[in-house]
Amino acid sequence: MRRRARTRRLNSIDKLAEGCENRAPERPIAAREAQRDEFLAEPPAQAQKYWPEAEGRAGGLRLGEGVMNRGEPLPLYETEVAADWVDYNGHMNDAAYALVFSRALDALMDRIGLDAAARKAHRRTLYTLQVMLHYFQETSQGEALFVRGRLLEHDDKRMRVWLEMKAGREGANLAASEQLLISVDQSEARARAAPWRAETKAALDALANAQRGLEVPPLAGHGVALKWK
Repeated sequence: MRRRARTRRLNSIDKLAEGCENRAPERPIAAREAQRDEFLAEPPAQAQKYWPEAEGRAGGLRLGEGVMNRGEPLPLYETEVAADWVDYNGHMNDAAYALVFSRALDALMDRIGLDAAARKAHRRTLYTLQVMLHYFQETSQGEALFVRGRLLEHDDKRMRVWLEMKAGREGANLAASEQLLISVDQSEARARAAPWRAETKAALDALANAQRGLEVPPLAGHGVALKWK
């Protein structure tokens, strides 16, 4: 299951969706879709504020630094290797990679209308169904980490994402994580899978459109094996 996000950030998707609905009778669908896509590409001026740092070591990105550039992965999370993430081998422990990717997913939730305020108001969240981790290079205490992501595919209640971790913004690829997640309604006594809310579906559609044309990572969709056929 996904944890509650450790950071409160701006819920811009709800404002986007509300604005689109208010203008819906006046504007063609194509025009409204273009505006929605541009919102992810360039958030409006009132959205240009800092994402607060989470308690402890949770990293932060300025919203302006995390905007979508068409044809590129979405910047999500930035931090550095903490002392207690380093294990007996002298570098970052494998579980710490998973933690960083999990926090990056929290940041993605904030971008698609599933931030803390929306979860509280609508009782919708994400559960993780599958996770695959690929480790490429080791990293040491104090070194910069930067995670960006892309949407591989989505349907009415699931999404498959690819997250890549780099040694800072311009450094080498350190690791990658492929994750399958599902939309969950927690409004009743027993949580159940449920279709995306309209705001989240619109944000995912926009993200998919902005990243259209990106090549599928060669490792995406692979399981664990000694040799690949």
